[in-house]
Amino acid sequence: MTTKNVSIRMDENLKKQAERVFDEMGMNMTTAFTIFTKAVVRQGKIPFEISVNPLYTETNPKKPENE
Repeated sequence: MTTKNVSIRMDENLKKQAERVFDEMGMNMTTAFTIFTKAVVRQGKIPFEISVNPLYTETNPKKPENE
């Protein structure tokens, strides 16, 4: 199987937090994103629910403190 590099941008702190979690699971970022992408392809959808945060909209731009 031939592989290709994929470049994504994300918040530095989010990346560090994710790397810590993935490390605890015994995997790196590449493995985690490969698992995610395979699930998307297999299921034909994002493999978890995504919803709008009703407290954070264009008319109410203040983010909750825990985000």
